[in-house]
Amino acid sequence: MTRQTNIYRETRYASTIWHADRPQNSLLETNFVAPRKGAIQKFLRRLPMSSAQRAADIAAAPDRAVMRNYIFPEVAKRGGHILFVGVRAYTADYPAIFEQHGGMCWTMDIDPEAADFGVPNRHVTGSVTRVHELLDLIKFRTIVLTGVLGFGVNRFSDQLKALESCAAAIEPGGTLILGWNDRRVHASLLEEAAARWFDFRGFGHLPSRIWVTGYDHNFAFLKRREGYG
Repeated sequence: MTRQTNIYRETRYASTIWHADRPQNSLLETNFVAPRKGAIQKFLRRLPMSSAQRAADIAAAPDRAVMRNYIFPEVAKRGGHILFVGVRAYTADYPAIFEQHGGMCWTMDIDPEAADFGVPNRHVTGSVTRVHELLDLIKFRTIVLTGVLGFGVNRFSDQLKALESCAAAIEPGGTLILGWNDRRVHASLLEEAAARWFDFRGFGHLPSRIWVTGYDHNFAFLKRREGYG
């Protein structure tokens, strides 16, 4: 009886010093995000540019070069259904890269005016937090979600919804490629994703996490767990 009483007391004591619920932080539920590294300099440099020049300048940025030269070729090799989220003029040629080895690319953006830059007849206007509902008949081998978190999907709860929705839309063993700026995404987001729906995995010859030198932009490769969904 004494031993049982001690266990009861220890359990009660433990429950007062730890818990399994994330502490609430009202700052995570605002649309405020910290400025990107060098954002002011980029803004001033691009201010006199035409829209075409601005698009070309963005397309030539180091993080875009990393995607084109290292990430996208591996996406293309894996084929299957591919979803690219967040389209603009400087992403218009991405689908052709993805489809080089027989894959089929779909695009998505919440802005109706961005549809002109998506894949004709395979573009969806809507939020990535609802991708599993908007494209419910398709399971994607790869979803590329970069430059969206912190650039529209700003609240921590919405970022989690986006990752959960992507997990539901990816085929077992498929990959979510997540790209973001450190200053615009809460540090624990990947921890939550890995705990619930994904495992960190290398992507081809790339490790599970990569950072762009001189930038605060980085990428994570998240493999959907076989048992999820």
